[in-house]
Amino acid sequence: MDNISEKLSIIVFAIRYYPIFLIRRLTHKYKQMQFNLIIVDMDGTITKNHTFKEGLKKCYEFKGEKIYEDIILNSKNTVKRRLSPDNMRMKTGLTALIHGGFRRKFENELIDSAFKNLNSNLVGLLDKVNKKKEVIIISRSSETIAKNIAYRLGFSAGYGSIMEYAKNGALIGALRLVSDKSDDAEFLLAKETLAKYHMEKKGKTFSLEKTAYIGNDILDLDLMSKVGLTILVKNEKIEFADKIAHFFKLYDLDLKKDYNEIKRLILDK
Repeated sequence: MDNISEKLSIIVFAIRYYPIFLIRRLTHKYKQMQFNLIIVDMDGTITKNHTFKEGLKKCYEFKGEKIYEDIILNSKNTVKRRLSPDNMRMKTGLTALIHGGFRRKFENELIDSAFKNLNSNLVGLLDKVNKKKEVIIISRSSETIAKNIAYRLGFSAGYGSIMEYAKNGALIGALRLVSDKSDDAEFLLAKETLAKYHMEKKGKTFSLEKTAYIGNDILDLDLMSKVGLTILVKNEKIEFADKIAHFFKLYDLDLKKDYNEIKRLILDK
């Protein structure tokens, strides 16, 4: 079995959160909360495809999917000890895109692909959210794509990794990478930090307890375990990181199974 040690490492990492979500489901604390911020992941959530994976496939054709899997499963931290495994994934992914010859024009192609694969159930639900609530996309993938989708869907904002291009359109680096842990020296910014920034910019109070998070896998487990409500999206094609979240029930509610309750929690309050 390929990458068995890496997969076991990810399972060990994820299972630490099992007791947290078990207690959350037993206490149903989220039922008493009123949410003023909804954070929506992009790849595999608001859009069914993965724009980062599609970007790698544009660079490496048939090898792109394998490279993507290797990067996602890489939980080792051997270069800079202060960086988290997810920090290292982001830096490794950027390097792969640069070496593969990723270009600015590919982002526009990925935007078109993302819109052809929108999660209609989730889009329909979020379209009914009270405009007094903030709905934002925060993605590890390109901010250009996240902003475009957010604007077209009428969301409050879209945030993501900011790519840096040469005059000829070739990718040469990043001005910001979104990850699970901030590190100013490496231009890494956590999703939680971006969410706080957004609320402060809007003149609103940021509270994790009043925040709902909608995602599809375990890459944001730390944030998922701290917000007031975590909603999991299940796609037709499930990645390894998605399977772990569903198998160990590392979430509060399932978008499909608990749709009516989710609707009551984020629409009716």
